[in-house]
Amino acid sequence: MKTLEFDVTGMSCSACSARVEKVVCALEGTSDVAVNLLTNSMKVTIDEEKLSADDIERAVADAGYGASIPGATATQSSGAAHAQATGGDDTVEAKKKRLILSFIFL
Repeated sequence: MKTLEFDVTGMSCSACSARVEKVVCALEGTSDVAVNLLTNSMKVTIDEEKLSADDIERAVADAGYGASIPGATATQSSGAAHAQATGGDDTVEAKKKRLILSFIFL
C-alpha cells in the first residue's frame, strides 16, 4: 500500500470535491481517499499492483477535473489536456463570443 498526494484542479464547490472522491473511490485498488477543497489536493492510498498514479489521473480527467502529482515534470497538466481533448478554447476571442451570446440569451 502506498499513499499518493495529488493537486486537483477545476473544483469550485463541495459537490465537485465529492464527485472527485466518488470517482477515485470507485477504482479497484483504492483503500482511502481524502479530497480537500480548500487546498485543492487529494490523498489516496492505493495498492500498487492494481492501480497506478496515471490511472487515477485519467479517472479524474474523465470526470472533468485535473489531477497531477506535485512536482511531477509534465509538459501539460491533466486539466489542460482534458480541455484540449474536449475542444476547450479559452482564448480572448472565444470568451468574447460567449459573453455576447450570454447577453443575447439573457
